[in-house]
Amino acid sequence: MISEKLKNNLLIKGVLILTIYYLLVSCQQKELADERDGQIYKTVKIGNQVWMAENLNYKTNSGSWCDDNDPRNCEKYGRLYTWDAAMNGSTTEGAQGVCPSGWHIPTLAEFQTLETFVGDQASKLVREDQPATAYTPTNETGFSALFGGSRNITGSRFVELGATAYFWSSTESNSSYANFMYLYYNFSYVNLYRNHKEVGFSVRCIKD
Repeated sequence: MISEKLKNNLLIKGVLILTIYYLLVSCQQKELADERDGQIYKTVKIGNQVWMAENLNYKTNSGSWCDDNDPRNCEKYGRLYTWDAAMNGSTTEGAQGVCPSGWHIPTLAEFQTLETFVGDQASKLVREDQPATAYTPTNETGFSALFGGSRNITGSRFVELGATAYFWSSTESNSSYANFMYLYYNFSYVNLYRNHKEVGFSVRCIKD
């Protein structure tokens, strides 16, 4: 039998470990003010990279939407962008694209660095309140991914809200396809793949 004193000591140690962890995460988090529209975004340092800890919600003249065309979804999940809109017409890997000054659209290599840092564990990138089934989101990095879904290639419907987080990279696969990272509610690992540039995905900017 474990003594009551030992139980209390273990409990205190557990609380201290959790407190230190959350303090470390909070110390890594800062804020970014987008001077174009005044929106404020949380940012977080993960390893040697500094990421936005929220999806971009900058309205472009064309090529971006709120999921289900509902402005409330933009407030929560940010906007969904075609690759051309995300890149602001550029095809250069690592371009600023639609990101604020001093930030850029992540390259595939930068997503691979993030994937390696978390040991290919989606749980460390997904916010705790997201409805994952293959894992328990811990958001240990503070990346705070949300399952913001996507817009299909024809624009006829929005899909996978509450199931998948998609993020464009600035790395082309070919003239019609580009690479992206996605986190799925039923896959415990980080996914890197490619899709047609006309689909609508979220954008997470990374600091230059």
